Amino acid sequence: GSDIDVGYRQLTWNVARTILAASSTAVLVSGFPLMIGIAGAERPAAEIGQVIFVLTLVRAPLVVTVMSLQSYFVVRFRDAAVLGRLVFMTLGVLAAASLVLLIGAVLVGQPVTELFSGEVSLIPNASLAVFVLSSGLIAMLTVTGAALLGRGSHRAYSLGWLVAAIVSVVTLLGVADFWTALFVSVLAGPGAGLLAHAFALLRPFARRTQEAAP
Repeated sequence: GSDIDVGYRQLTWNVARTILAASSTAVLVSGFPLMIGIAGAERPAAEIGQVIFVLTLVRAPLVVTVMSLQSYFVVRFRDAAVLGRLVFMTLGVLAAASLVLLIGAVLVGQPVTELFSGEVSLIPNASLAVFVLSSGLIAMLTVTGAALLGRGSHRAYSLGWLVAAIVSVVTLLGVADFWTALFVSVLAGPGAGLLAHAFALLRPFARRTQEAAP
């Protein structure tokens, strides 16, 4: 047997929203190469292939690692007494790691890409740095999502991922210039989702501050 802390109706609704968030996550991560292929249908195949390759490469250290720890974060963030401190500490570590990887991309991004791909890189270091920054934002979005799940805020969790997916797809497919659309998409989508999660996380603290004010 097992115990649940909500009724079956609420449990079903929570599961449905989690599935929606998982679908949105798939659009941002595993499904994003398909979106790139659609947006860059008129670009040279070698260029699109390298874009997908380097985006996958730079996302591996942060996004894959953090997503594999999502269940751990949810359990850790269930303790409301330390929620805020743990979230900020985790986001700080991710920000520092993103900065290190970004500097590495600016300095040696193309040689590293060529080492792994065995081909001459068509992607400049500045573009690699943008992809690294996007990876950091998605990793942070995963952490804030885990914090919301740990607090039982399934609606805010799903909404953040849904906003991120919609903004990413709309900007990628709705801007004429491929590279401009790609840069805006990989930054604006996760950034918008992160803002939605941050608002949901900070709202209870702001409410308590207002109630405590004389």
